[in-house]
Amino acid sequence: MKTTKPRITISLEQEHYELLNKLSLLQHRPMSKIVVEFLNECMPILSRVADAIENVQKMEKNASMDLFTDLDKAEKEAQPMLENLMQLLQQAGAKANA
Repeated sequence: MKTTKPRITISLEQEHYELLNKLSLLQHRPMSKIVVEFLNECMPILSRVADAIENVQKMEKNASMDLFTDLDKAEKEAQPMLENLMQLLQQAGAKANA
C-alpha cells in the first residue's frame, strides 16, 4: 500500500534488528508498524524532551544577549573613568617633563 507519510531510513544494532524481527514474526506484523507504534507511545516523552531542549537553547541565547548588554553598559560606564585617567596620566607626564 502506497503512503504519503514521510519516510526515513535507519540503521539498527544487530540485537535491535533481531528483536524487531522476532516480534514481527511472532505478531505477523511488519517491523515498521511495530516501530511506529513504539514511537507513538513515546511521543509525549519525546515532545517534553524536545520542549526542554528548546527552552534551554532559548535561555542560553537570552543569557548571551544579557551578557552583551551588560558588557556594553559596563564599557559605557567605564569610558568616562578611562578618559579621566588618561588626562591625569598626561598631566603627570607633562609635570615630569617640566
